[in-house]
Amino acid sequence: MNWDAMGAIGEVLGAVGVMITLAYLAVQIRQNTRSQRTETYGRALDRVTTLQGRLSESSELADIVLRGVPSSQALSAQERVRFAWVFYEMFSGFEFIYDQAQSGALPEEVWQRWAETLRWWISFPGVLDWWEARPTPFSRNFTNFVDAQRSASVPDAAAQARWIRYLTAREHS
Repeated sequence: MNWDAMGAIGEVLGAVGVMITLAYLAVQIRQNTRSQRTETYGRALDRVTTLQGRLSESSELADIVLRGVPSSQALSAQERVRFAWVFYEMFSGFEFIYDQAQSGALPEEVWQRWAETLRWWISFPGVLDWWEARPTPFSRNFTNFVDAQRSASVPDAAAQARWIRYLTAREHS
């Protein structure tokens, strides 16, 4: 028996085994990454739907948001506190989504949807008043992102007016 030939065969089999193991690990990592993205997006949606549920269940809170979005000056001091907490909750969700997108845990398309949603909300005068007056900070990176969105985008006054008309249509009929 030729020991050199046996050693060469052993090396080839070992190399094949390593390649199979690496391929298996690559498949497992890819599946894990997909699973983590799905879980991350699910957590982000849970945060948003919780807030939406609160707004849909409380006509008083929905009224505060409805009146405060175009102008926070339309709210009493107590209503401004409630308005502020609604938007802290909303923008905390945006911050979570932002952080997840920055770390690569969310697909770019998903992040773009939420970035557009954030730009939509920050374009309203009442929300902008809240953002500028907020007493507690968000992360520096997220704050810089929101500030950049705020200064880079021009509010779509027609879209804002359509939204407010939609929300108040019954009141004006």
